[in-house]
Amino acid sequence: ILRKEIKETPPNIALACGFIKQNRMDFILEKGTELGVQTFHFFRSHYANYFSANTTRLQKVVRQALKQSLHYFFPKIFLHPNLEAFFDHQPSSQTLKLIA
Repeated sequence: ILRKEIKETPPNIALACGFIKQNRMDFILEKGTELGVQTFHFFRSHYANYFSANTTRLQKVVRQALKQSLHYFFPKIFLHPNLEAFFDHQPSSQTLKLIA
């Protein structure tokens, strides 16, 4: 008897978050990567007291999480100057589900 394995495609998950302190941002990147988030969007908000455009450091955190979780897909990281720029970046055909 031959078996045919059918692999489900993972859902396309994007996570958007305002800039927060470095250690908390690292935590979001690490856990999000382990859970299968494909794109991270960070934006600067009126209440953010921290901003870092150091994508090399963010990619290093993601790389370590990939090794730990044995995932092979490297998520994309986008930095937006504000929330409006994040919404402008989204394709009109994509449905957004916002959770506060």
